[in-house]
Amino acid sequence: MTVYNTYTEQQLVMLLRSGDTEALGELYDRFHAPLFIYGLRFLKITALAEDLVQDIFLRLWEAREKLDVHTSLSGYLHRMAHNQAMDRIKGMKRDTELRAEVALTVDIAQYEDSARSIAAYEALLENALNELPPQRRRVFVLCRQEGRTYEQAAAELGISRHTVKEYMSDALRLLRAAILDHPDSQI
Repeated sequence: MTVYNTYTEQQLVMLLRSGDTEALGELYDRFHAPLFIYGLRFLKITALAEDLVQDIFLRLWEAREKLDVHTSLSGYLHRMAHNQAMDRIKGMKRDTELRAEVALTVDIAQYEDSARSIAAYEALLENALNELPPQRRRVFVLCRQEGRTYEQAAAELGISRHTVKEYMSDALRLLRAAILDHPDSQI
């Protein structure tokens, strides 16, 4: 067994590019904690920061063959963490805006307490999401609930960015219509 903990970042990157999973494990061991702490500074929730780190290493593995690090690997990984954290924050903001918009259309006064109102809203949104065609629902989930950019969703689904944008527009239109047509919503 090779002692990877003595290897430099550059040596580990070369091994990673050739598909060496033990090199990925060593990089994970070296950078997990600093990336987690860095992500936590932005996301404030440990589960989100942990998901961020997992996604970074998954993306690193998936892009290993074309990995081209011109600066330090630490800087490269921290830039990935920063970009993904910002994308997730934007996604959470978009999701919050959609929830606020939907909440405005639901007659909250009919419910006895706020807990029932929230549950009713969540059920209404879930039902509306389930009514979407599968591909539009998948695009909506990726972009609005998982915080992916249109480019990332397009790459993941194997479709164009323009198609993702159209699907999101259609999904939002269909969600609004489903919610506005609901008997408990206000016009």
